[in-house]
Amino acid sequence: MPNSGATCGVLCPCGARTLSFVSALPSAFNRLAWSNLAAQSAEQVALAAAPMIAVFALGAGAGETGLLQTAQTLPFLVLSVPAGVLADRMSRPRLMAGAEAMRALALAGVLALAPLGLLTLPRLALLGFVGACGTVAYSVAAPALVPALVPAAALAAANGRIGRGARLRVRGRAVGVRRRPARRAARAAPARAPFASRAARPA
Repeated sequence: MPNSGATCGVLCPCGARTLSFVSALPSAFNRLAWSNLAAQSAEQVALAAAPMIAVFALGAGAGETGLLQTAQTLPFLVLSVPAGVLADRMSRPRLMAGAEAMRALALAGVLALAPLGLLTLPRLALLGFVGACGTVAYSVAAPALVPALVPAAALAAANGRIGRGARLRVRGRAVGVRRRPARRAARAAPARAPFASRAARPA
Protein backbone atom coordinates (compact mmCIF):
# COMPACT_ATOMS: atom_id res chain seq x y z
CA MET A 1 0.00 0.00 0.00
CA PRO A 2 1.95 3.06 -1.19
CA ASN A 3 -0.21 5.57 0.69
CA SER A 4 -0.13 3.83 4.07
CA GLY A 5 2.56 6.14 5.40
CA ALA A 6 0.58 9.27 4.60
CA THR A 7 -2.60 7.79 6.03
CA CYS A 8 -0.79 6.72 9.20
CA GLY A 9 0.63 10.21 9.52
CA VAL A 10 -2.89 11.56 10.00
CA LEU A 11 -4.76 8.74 11.71
CA CYS A 12 -2.10 7.16 13.92
CA PRO A 13 -0.47 8.84 16.94
CA CYS A 14 3.00 8.83 15.34
CA GLY A 15 4.68 12.13 16.21
CA ALA A 16 7.23 12.32 13.39
CA ARG A 17 4.83 11.22 10.68
CA THR A 18 2.11 13.59 11.88
CA LEU A 19 4.49 16.55 11.91
CA SER A 20 5.78 15.76 8.45
CA PHE A 21 2.28 15.44 7.07
CA VAL A 22 1.04 18.64 8.73
CA SER A 23 3.99 20.55 7.30
CA ALA A 24 2.87 19.36 3.85
CA LEU A 25 -0.57 20.96 4.15
CA PRO A 26 -1.43 23.37 1.33
CA SER A 27 -0.21 26.93 1.61
CA ALA A 28 -3.77 28.22 1.28
CA PHE A 29 -4.70 26.34 4.45
CA ASN A 30 -1.58 27.62 6.25
CA ARG A 31 -2.67 31.18 5.48
CA LEU A 32 -6.14 30.39 6.80
CA ALA A 33 -4.73 28.87 10.01
CA TRP A 34 -2.51 31.87 10.74
CA SER A 35 -5.28 34.35 9.98
CA ASN A 36 -7.66 32.43 12.24
CA LEU A 37 -5.11 32.52 15.07
CA ALA A 38 -4.62 36.26 14.54
CA ALA A 39 -8.38 36.85 14.56
CA GLN A 40 -8.82 34.97 17.85
CA SER A 41 -5.91 36.86 19.41
CA ALA A 42 -7.37 40.19 18.30
CA GLU A 43 -10.71 39.19 19.81
CA GLN A 44 -9.07 38.57 23.20
CA VAL A 45 -7.24 41.91 23.02
CA ALA A 46 -10.52 43.70 22.30
CA LEU A 47 -12.34 41.93 25.12
CA ALA A 48 -9.59 42.98 27.54
CA ALA A 49 -9.03 46.53 26.23
CA ALA A 50 -12.64 47.74 26.06
CA PRO A 51 -13.32 47.48 29.84
CA MET A 52 -10.01 49.21 30.56
CA ILE A 53 -10.95 52.07 28.25
CA ALA A 54 -14.36 52.29 29.89
CA VAL A 55 -12.89 52.46 33.40
CA PHE A 56 -9.82 54.67 32.89
CA ALA A 57 -11.03 56.95 30.09
CA LEU A 58 -14.79 57.09 30.64
CA GLY A 59 -15.01 56.56 34.40
CA ALA A 60 -17.35 53.58 34.13
CA GLY A 61 -18.39 51.69 37.23
CA ALA A 62 -18.78 47.98 37.82
CA GLY A 63 -22.34 47.84 36.47
CA GLU A 64 -21.51 49.80 33.34
CA THR A 65 -18.45 47.65 32.69
CA GLY A 66 -20.61 44.55 33.01
CA LEU A 67 -23.06 45.91 30.45
CA LEU A 68 -20.16 46.63 28.11
CA GLN A 69 -18.87 43.06 28.39
CA THR A 70 -22.40 41.80 27.81
CA ALA A 71 -22.56 43.79 24.58
CA GLN A 72 -19.26 42.26 23.49
CA THR A 73 -20.27 38.67 24.21
CA LEU A 74 -23.95 38.80 23.21
CA PRO A 75 -23.25 38.15 19.48
CA PHE A 76 -21.64 34.81 20.33
CA LEU A 77 -24.92 33.66 21.91
CA VAL A 78 -27.35 35.21 19.44
CA LEU A 79 -25.62 35.19 16.04
CA SER A 80 -23.67 31.92 15.95
CA VAL A 81 -26.47 29.90 14.34
CA PRO A 82 -27.52 32.60 11.83
CA ALA A 83 -23.87 33.10 10.90
CA GLY A 84 -23.51 29.36 10.30
CA VAL A 85 -26.54 29.38 8.00
CA LEU A 86 -25.08 32.37 6.18
CA ALA A 87 -21.74 30.60 5.79
CA ASP A 88 -23.53 27.69 4.08
CA ARG A 89 -25.39 29.91 1.62
CA MET A 90 -22.75 32.37 0.45
CA SER A 91 -19.07 32.49 -0.41
CA ARG A 92 -17.09 31.84 2.74
CA PRO A 93 -14.04 33.89 1.71
CA ARG A 94 -16.32 36.86 1.03
CA LEU A 95 -18.02 36.38 4.38
CA MET A 96 -14.66 36.28 6.12
CA ALA A 97 -13.49 39.40 4.28
CA GLY A 98 -16.69 41.21 5.22
CA ALA A 99 -16.31 40.13 8.85
CA GLU A 100 -12.75 41.45 9.01
CA ALA A 101 -13.87 44.72 7.39
CA MET A 102 -16.58 45.02 10.05
CA ARG A 103 -14.05 44.55 12.83
CA ALA A 104 -11.67 47.04 11.23
CA LEU A 105 -14.45 49.65 11.01
CA ALA A 106 -15.31 49.11 14.67
CA LEU A 107 -11.67 49.63 15.69
CA ALA A 108 -11.37 52.66 13.42
CA GLY A 109 -14.49 54.13 15.01
CA VAL A 110 -12.96 53.85 18.49
CA LEU A 111 -9.68 55.38 17.33
CA ALA A 112 -11.50 58.22 15.55
CA LEU A 113 -13.90 59.12 18.36
CA ALA A 114 -11.45 58.92 21.28
CA PRO A 115 -9.15 61.85 20.30
CA LEU A 116 -12.18 64.06 19.58
CA GLY A 117 -13.71 63.41 22.98
CA LEU A 118 -16.80 61.89 21.37
CA LEU A 119 -16.32 58.36 22.67
CA THR A 120 -19.03 57.54 25.19
CA LEU A 121 -19.88 54.29 26.92
CA PRO A 122 -22.95 53.56 24.70
CA ARG A 123 -20.88 54.19 21.57
CA LEU A 124 -18.08 51.99 22.86
CA ALA A 125 -20.60 49.24 23.59
CA LEU A 126 -22.11 49.61 20.12
CA LEU A 127 -18.71 49.43 18.43
CA GLY A 128 -17.79 46.44 20.60
CA PHE A 129 -21.01 44.72 19.55
CA VAL A 130 -20.24 45.37 15.87
CA GLY A 131 -16.70 44.05 16.22
CA ALA A 132 -17.96 40.93 18.00
CA CYS A 133 -20.44 40.32 15.18
CA GLY A 134 -17.52 40.28 12.76
CA THR A 135 -15.64 37.88 15.04
CA VAL A 136 -18.60 35.49 15.13
CA ALA A 137 -18.95 35.47 11.35
CA TYR A 138 -15.23 34.86 10.85
CA SER A 139 -15.02 32.15 13.50
CA VAL A 140 -17.91 30.25 11.89
CA ALA A 141 -16.74 30.61 8.29
CA ALA A 142 -13.08 29.69 8.84
CA PRO A 143 -13.60 26.03 9.94
CA ALA A 144 -16.23 25.57 7.24
CA LEU A 145 -13.65 26.52 4.62
CA VAL A 146 -11.16 23.80 5.63
CA PRO A 147 -12.67 20.92 3.56
CA ALA A 148 -12.26 23.00 0.42
CA LEU A 149 -8.54 23.59 1.05
CA VAL A 150 -7.17 20.23 2.21
CA PRO A 151 -7.63 16.62 1.05
CA ALA A 152 -9.99 14.37 2.96
CA ALA A 153 -7.13 12.38 4.52
CA ALA A 154 -5.74 15.53 6.14
CA LEU A 155 -8.98 16.89 7.59
CA ALA A 156 -8.23 15.63 11.11
CA ALA A 157 -4.84 17.35 11.26
CA ALA A 158 -6.18 20.51 9.62
CA ASN A 159 -9.14 20.80 11.97
CA GLY A 160 -6.84 20.22 14.94
CA ARG A 161 -4.61 23.07 13.82
CA ILE A 162 -7.58 25.39 13.31
CA GLY A 163 -8.80 24.64 16.81
CA ARG A 164 -5.38 24.99 18.42
CA GLY A 165 -5.77 28.72 18.96
CA ALA A 166 -9.09 28.29 20.73
CA ARG A 167 -7.66 25.59 23.00
CA LEU A 168 -4.67 27.75 23.92
CA ARG A 169 -7.00 30.65 24.65
CA VAL A 170 -9.15 28.54 26.97
CA ARG A 171 -6.06 27.19 28.74
CA GLY A 172 -4.76 30.71 29.22
CA ARG A 173 -8.00 31.77 30.86
CA ALA A 174 -8.00 28.72 33.12
CA VAL A 175 -4.39 29.28 34.18
CA GLY A 176 -5.16 32.93 34.92
CA VAL A 177 -8.12 31.99 37.07
CA ARG A 178 -6.08 29.42 39.00
CA ARG A 179 -3.16 31.77 39.59
CA ARG A 180 -5.14 34.71 40.94
CA PRO A 181 -6.22 33.07 44.23
CA ALA A 182 -2.69 31.74 44.75
CA ARG A 183 -1.18 35.18 44.24
CA ARG A 184 -3.68 36.78 46.59
CA ALA A 185 -2.91 34.18 49.24
CA ALA A 186 0.83 34.75 48.80
CA ARG A 187 0.41 38.51 49.21
CA ALA A 188 -1.83 38.09 52.24
CA ALA A 189 0.50 35.63 54.01
CA PRO A 190 3.16 38.19 55.09
CA ALA A 191 0.46 40.49 56.44
CA ARG A 192 -1.05 37.69 58.50
CA ALA A 193 2.28 36.45 59.86
CA PRO A 194 2.70 39.08 62.66
CA PHE A 195 -0.80 38.44 63.95
CA ALA A 196 -0.20 34.68 63.92
CA SER A 197 3.06 35.07 65.84
CA ARG A 198 1.38 37.25 68.45
CA ALA A 199 -1.38 34.72 68.90
CA ALA A 200 1.19 31.96 69.36
CA ARG A 201 3.06 33.76 72.16
CA PRO A 202 2.32 32.49 75.69
CA ALA A 203 0.33 34.84 77.89
